[in-house]
Amino acid sequence: MAALKGTQSNDWLRRAMRCFDAAIAVAVSWLILLSMSHINYQEDDYFF
Repeated sequence: MAALKGTQSNDWLRRAMRCFDAAIAVAVSWLILLSMSHINYQEDDYFF
């Protein structure tokens, strides 16, 4: 029974870590988009 309880306690931790990882990815993507707002797409020197 103790092994089952340990598995259940680790399950919520894994789910929380996955949500935290996803939140970090969204936050970093949002910050990158904010930092790229000054780029002019009409210029010839823009490669992307």
